[in-house]
Amino acid sequence: MAWSRAAGPVTEAPTIWRPHRSATRRRIQQPVPQPGWWLDLDGPFQLSQPLTGTELTRRQEEIRAVLRELEGRRRGSLYFPFFWWGGRQLRPMQYYLNKLPAELVGISPELAQALKPRPEPYGPQAQPGLLGTDYRPAQVGAAAGARQPFTTDPAIVERGLRGHADTQNELARVLRDAGLTPRSRLPHEPNFDLAWQAGDTAFVAEIKSITDDNEEEQLRLGLGQVLRYRQRLQHIGYPKVVAVLAPERPPRDPSWADLCHDLQVVLLHGGNLDQAAQLS
Repeated sequence: MAWSRAAGPVTEAPTIWRPHRSATRRRIQQPVPQPGWWLDLDGPFQLSQPLTGTELTRRQEEIRAVLRELEGRRRGSLYFPFFWWGGRQLRPMQYYLNKLPAELVGISPELAQALKPRPEPYGPQAQPGLLGTDYRPAQVGAAAGARQPFTTDPAIVERGLRGHADTQNELARVLRDAGLTPRSRLPHEPNFDLAWQAGDTAFVAEIKSITDDNEEEQLRLGLGQVLRYRQRLQHIGYPKVVAVLAPERPPRDPSWADLCHDLQVVLLHGGNLDQAAQLS
């Protein structure tokens, strides 16, 4: 139904995990932190046409042929994503990590859009349509704090922080209450947190979690991000774009309001998000 893109390197951090196997669940009754690997994902992005179990069953001989071909030229484990239960019924493999060979993608046109390269940011302007896709609520990631901000896209790392997630979801709620539709990005769009449209104006927001110790760095980063998002959206065909910077609380330094005003960036925060509805 959806696909994601790996973003950044694998990191090690504890994982609170409970096994699915009934006997093991009875033995490990209380989930406890265990060593784990984490990989940030950019997405998920909905497939325009889901790849169903019925379609996979219909293509199972093609899938079996791919497996045989791989077994003939590869040694060791294949981490193949399917197996045949009882030798006849195609089922998804139950490992927690599988590989999806390019040959399988080739016989599954539903997955073709995931292979399309990202468009050039300064390519021909398209006719703008509906910005983004259905809003994906922000989730809190258990290991976000274990990753360094600049080993991957800092926006992806920060989205796992509670202050960021709560502020983003609250802004989405405010917009819905005002009759506006919060949107999440599509693969070809800049990596914004949340966007919405009102008439011919597109609003693009960058949310920032801040503390007394990192406020300056976080607001610098967020301002640069949202200025870039505004520029990118204008280049792909949205002529009127309003940039919105929304930290989780008001900045202690009042000069941030002056700077945002000078750069025509709307500065909201966790205490006045209801003003987002008035921007439209």
